[in-house]
Amino acid sequence: MITTSLLGFIFWTVSSHVWEASALGSANALLSLGGAASLLASQGLVPTLLQQIPSSRREEIPALFWLSIGLALIFSVVTSMIFVVCVIHVSDAFSNLGSPFVLLAFLGFASSQSCGMIVDACAIGLGQRNVMMARNAIQSSAKLAVIILLAVADVQTNATYAILGATSVSGFSSIGVAAWMLSIGKPGRLDLEHVRGIIRSIGGAFGWNHVAGVAAAAPQYLLAIVITIRSGPAMSAYFSIAWLVGSLAFMLSPAIAQAVLAEGFRERDAVAKRLRLATRLSFAAIPLPVLVLVIGGGQILHWFGPDYAGHARLCLAVLALCALPDTLANVLVSALRLYGLLPQAALVNVLILALSVILGWFLAPSLGIGAVAAGWGSAQLIGAICGGCLLVLGRQVSAGRHRRNSYMKGYGPLPAGVNSKRYSGSSR
Repeated sequence: MITTSLLGFIFWTVSSHVWEASALGSANALLSLGGAASLLASQGLVPTLLQQIPSSRREEIPALFWLSIGLALIFSVVTSMIFVVCVIHVSDAFSNLGSPFVLLAFLGFASSQSCGMIVDACAIGLGQRNVMMARNAIQSSAKLAVIILLAVADVQTNATYAILGATSVSGFSSIGVAAWMLSIGKPGRLDLEHVRGIIRSIGGAFGWNHVAGVAAAAPQYLLAIVITIRSGPAMSAYFSIAWLVGSLAFMLSPAIAQAVLAEGFRERDAVAKRLRLATRLSFAAIPLPVLVLVIGGGQILHWFGPDYAGHARLCLAVLALCALPDTLANVLVSALRLYGLLPQAALVNVLILALSVILGWFLAPSLGIGAVAAGWGSAQLIGAICGGCLLVLGRQVSAGRHRRNSYMKGYGPLPAGVNSKRYSGSSR
């Protein structure tokens, strides 16, 4: 993860010196739009695969994998085209999607992101996290190599073509390597009944997992789109670079939360222990990067250029401080999911997303990107408070239901004065 983040940091540093902030902002707006489309296409499948793969037989994995890849491809293309039709009529910042080449690169990027998430989920579910890390490192290295070659050769190309193209090609290449490393193999012959069985197996939790997953990851993309529409591509570029640097503080808790989900589904008896460990690890890991970014964030932004340091310094400091409520919210949402409270987990993430976008929409034109970051942090804090309340309430309701069921089945202790013979095990 650290290697991938470092490579991404270098990628955007090189890009910021090759293209102006306005051109980079336009390219980043399309990346954000494609990222949002890929989330809608794959995020319901990702946690569901984390839940299904550990309990599946090895011979069932290829069919589950390739079916998920196919669904992700279809969903990503359809969702991307819907987004394109919508945004072209909303803002001139997305007018370059009218070019067939840009549209093709955009669809390729969204599809590669969706399929990459599926491969990563399968790697985690199979207990091969090294494959996930290798895939992300390959993708980051390949797209960085393309941008460096363009910079060294002094090739005058559009930022949108270069960045979308490099990300799409590197994404699909890394997916192929990861599938080979996982030894997935061919799915074999599938009859219709087998396909229906697989869909039923992943369909039970799909809806709520989809809503929760999309809402959790969407703020990064939607806030960049909102800033592009409300404040222009240049400010979107400043915000995206601040988010990139700030992710050094808040990228750990989502990774830990995802690992806890996989381990929790594999070892149901150790859920509480895993959650306590995840909480300690998350809060132990963030103080140092937060301190570094608050104190030295301006110097880091200078690597991208003086304009970035001038416009994004406050935003970066606020984002770093927001890592605290973000970590708390991630832990609580993971707890809700592991205890089977999927609707509550989805509700918390949707609440955070809605508040973030609404506050960003109204704050961006007048108060700038620093206020947008503060709005996101406030939404995380409100979501964490609501998540804690829902977790306590949901656990109490589940415990009460369990006691009632045990009582009715004759397994639990009976209240004083109740005839034990009437509720003995022989009456079941």
